[in-house]
Amino acid sequence: MQREVFVGVFWRAMSVDHCGNAQALFTFSLLFLIPLTPCSLTHFSINHTSSHLHDCFNHSLPVRKTFSRYKHWFQPHDYWRYPHDTLVIAQFRDPYLWLEAMRSIPHHMPAHAGLEWPEFLSKPWTTPRIGLDLELKGDEMCQHHFQYKDIISCIHRPEPERPVDNRHSLDKPLYEMRNDGSGIPYDNIMELRSDKIRNILEIRDFPGVADLWILQYEYMLAHGTQQLLDHIEEWTGVKAKCSAFPPQNRPQRGLTTEEIRYINDHLNWTMEAAIGFEPRFA
Repeated sequence: MQREVFVGVFWRAMSVDHCGNAQALFTFSLLFLIPLTPCSLTHFSINHTSSHLHDCFNHSLPVRKTFSRYKHWFQPHDYWRYPHDTLVIAQFRDPYLWLEAMRSIPHHMPAHAGLEWPEFLSKPWTTPRIGLDLELKGDEMCQHHFQYKDIISCIHRPEPERPVDNRHSLDKPLYEMRNDGSGIPYDNIMELRSDKIRNILEIRDFPGVADLWILQYEYMLAHGTQQLLDHIEEWTGVKAKCSAFPPQNRPQRGLTTEEIRYINDHLNWTMEAAIGFEPRFA
């Protein structure tokens, strides 16, 4: 029996199917998928996790970074877009460190670039439509197969004459609206994170998904990947052809007492508890 592995982010995640093939999600950053880790130069960013699993298992399990959508974007219940009989492994980052990383590295977030606390945390999660987006009728299917009302911008580069931003992709806005079809923006990035977590946890009940595993980025960093590789080997019956990444001791971004208290007061800790995170003492 073969299985598939997905690795994505969040945003980010990973999956494995009973047929012996492997693919990577969201990453979901998995999927996240999905969902929740901005790119960073560590072995355990979603892209590095995906590459690592590709090196370890691609001899028998193909690995890619797309589930029903690419990596850390919202994952719709489009059962025809992903392989069935699949295990999804979702990698999440500590909410305090994730929020600060998103503020420091504002990929696809032109309206939030350069903001300081607490404006970054409280600013509505949206940006004005610009350029070619303004010429559309509003009923088009957009990038990553979002409907027009559910994403800004609809077009990948709405101002093609604008210089390409190879650092933070600010020329490619990508703000997801509420994941309920209303077309209404989230009040802030913390609301977005909570709904991303909810979306990823729902994947367990998607047609064809065998199970959902939750990983914490910081745990992977502190303990290395041997435990994960062993678990995948046991689940799939496929032997990893690689060396595990060793534990790493990396400095963490510091937050002020005021910043920690603000997050404590405004983040949905019920959703955070579902993936193993608790509020810090300030």
